[in-house]
Amino acid sequence: MLAAQAYDQVEGFRHSYVLWEDGTDVMWLVAVFADRESYERNASDPAQHARYLEYRALMEEEPGVARRADRIPMSGPAAPGG
Repeated sequence: MLAAQAYDQVEGFRHSYVLWEDGTDVMWLVAVFADRESYERNASDPAQHARYLEYRALMEEEPGVARRADRIPMSGPAAPGG
């Protein structure tokens, strides 16, 4: 499913990470954006809601959402301009 998602077309999107908690079926999906504006624009885009609904169909319950909008200095391919 991840391959079918067109995040490379989302303005400001830099990278995503999928993390699994050991010994559980709990998954964390972390999305990295160039800036808060890009994140907010994507969050309010109907196309993003459609992508969310594809993921939601695979879940047993509504997921929790943790947002960290603080600017965190980064280096590497996920960094702005990286």
